[in-house]
Amino acid sequence: MNYSGVIRVATFEYYPYQTFEGPGRNVPIQGFNGHLIQALSESMSLEYEIVESGAWGLEMKNGSWSGALGKLQRGEADMTLCPTNPTAEKMLIAEQTYPLHPIELMLMNGRLSTFEQNPFAIVLALQGSVWLALISGLFVMALLMSLFHFILCEMFTDVVKVSLSNALGTYIFVLAGNALNEGSTNPPPNRDSIRILWISWFLAVSLILMSVFAGQLKASIMFKPGKPRIETLLDLHRSKHALYVAKDSAGEQALRTHSADYVQAIYRRMLREKTNVNAKEILNKKVLELILREEASVITSRPVEAIAAEGKCREMPRGEFYVSQNPVLSFNAVFHMSFDLREDIRRGINDRINWLADCGVLDKWWEEIAGVWSGCSRGDAKEFDSMSLTDFEAVAYIWSIGILGSIIAFIFEIALQWTA
Repeated sequence: MNYSGVIRVATFEYYPYQTFEGPGRNVPIQGFNGHLIQALSESMSLEYEIVESGAWGLEMKNGSWSGALGKLQRGEADMTLCPTNPTAEKMLIAEQTYPLHPIELMLMNGRLSTFEQNPFAIVLALQGSVWLALISGLFVMALLMSLFHFILCEMFTDVVKVSLSNALGTYIFVLAGNALNEGSTNPPPNRDSIRILWISWFLAVSLILMSVFAGQLKASIMFKPGKPRIETLLDLHRSKHALYVAKDSAGEQALRTHSADYVQAIYRRMLREKTNVNAKEILNKKVLELILREEASVITSRPVEAIAAEGKCREMPRGEFYVSQNPVLSFNAVFHMSFDLREDIRRGINDRINWLADCGVLDKWWEEIAGVWSGCSRGDAKEFDSMSLTDFEAVAYIWSIGILGSIIAFIFEIALQWTA
């Protein structure tokens, strides 16, 4: 049975779902929803008129709705042409159609490198307990050698006489230098007891421990650990990224109604930073750059993320975009129809959508824009990279500390000489 008339469809441009050249009657619409409205128009002898809505629509505190659903509620449109998630609240103001296709809202992130840059990798080549044991062992060994030296100098005339405090200071510097493979210009007395102590330090620390440290040091500089991925909303909360979400969308609704405190913290931060933006702006060049610099994340549907990220990947020399393994929200999308639209027209629209689904036509159209995209990258993450200055940042810190320490020691020595 055919119908005549004009259906006002509330929608907005959102590639690849629907694109058109502005509002108007029977304006050609591209994308999945363009195929569908064209099929409905031809099979039911209906014309359609595009009513710009700007967004899908959310319920506000006063009970009114924004976006396309608000157009239906106020009688300014007969049907939405921007699929969204079915909810009990939406069914109070409009009738939903049969399911059209599955939607997955994915958390997308990016990074310029998959490797972690850690300026303190040199120190972390050994665990803190090893460093503590090394420092403690140095002081214990210096104390033992000082005691031996002090006692020997009292008993043997060929042993240089020193005070206990002077011997302790000397041996601390000698053993520290030996640990760093520095030869000593001030060896201990030629007595077996003290030389055995010294040799044990050389063997255990200079030869074995420092060789292990050198190997770990080379590995920490050459082979950097991988950066952890942001896979969940909890990871996002900990990262402090700015979160971009399409305004008045199912994604914003999911955050707003989530029960977890950390998700509510993300939602409040999004409102405070005003990163719930127009659907057209959610993945513009600026946002993509922020994602690559690990300053922002995005929640939107997989096809939208795939098209925007692939375009950026083709032009960037290096970097990666990736989506979470699990969706933030998944649902079977529907259109909504005004209760004021004639019942036979609503039934006819639903019957035709159901028939298109049963025939596999909806799946065919959906496959044209959807897929199982999980990310894209440029630059081989496994290839050998020339080492840069940032790889030696910790070396610069240690060098600076050494220079500062030597300057302080120099000033102290000069001051002591003046007062002598």
